[in-house]
Amino acid sequence: MTRRKILILTGLIIGLTALVITYFPMLSIATGYTAKKVCTCTFLSKRDKQEIVRNDLYFSILSNVDVDIDLPKNIVTTSIFGLAPQTAVFRKGIGCILLDGADDYHVKFNPNELLDAKVDTLFEQKYITVGTDQNKLQQAIDHAFDPDNQLIEKRTTAVLVIHKDTLIAEKYAPPFNAAMAQLGWSMTKSLMNAFAGILQQQGKLNLNQNNLFKLGPMMKDATFQ
Repeated sequence: MTRRKILILTGLIIGLTALVITYFPMLSIATGYTAKKVCTCTFLSKRDKQEIVRNDLYFSILSNVDVDIDLPKNIVTTSIFGLAPQTAVFRKGIGCILLDGADDYHVKFNPNELLDAKVDTLFEQKYITVGTDQNKLQQAIDHAFDPDNQLIEKRTTAVLVIHKDTLIAEKYAPPFNAAMAQLGWSMTKSLMNAFAGILQQQGKLNLNQNNLFKLGPMMKDATFQ
């Protein structure tokens, strides 16, 4: 083998090694994100796999992630060309968790610790016409969606308008609806942090108490201003 071939081969090995070191962690992030998202969308939102892939996994490296859903076992497994496999599992009362290794450590909640999925909403639902321009309100809501409610560019799935603790308008893009749970990621966290801070400031919540968000008369009368 000539010196030139040796240098070329060495360069290729170094280049491939650098690619693996740089991008392999990204593969794990992509497959882990996809496993968690598909698991939640499948077992909590009850959405169809093809619809999830089309509307949620259409961009960047996510479009190259292979997804396998085991409905009887409540498991979602992902990989990219067989690399960086990840697994998420659905557990009643907990939701979907991304496994650290091959075991979920059989995490469970006792029945009395499970959240009641049928609790009443904190917001009264009715349509107020006095003092509101319904046409402009509807136009503003429609503007947030793609034409014909297709998830193409804006990809808005839901808009809810809350005025003085009252849900006065809402709209959803198919297949989403008012009864479907949606994965909120950091949006949910940010809203809950804001609400907790407001209630703490108003003296309606104590961050040191047990059952922080247990619904009761005090919480149902809470207002967010």
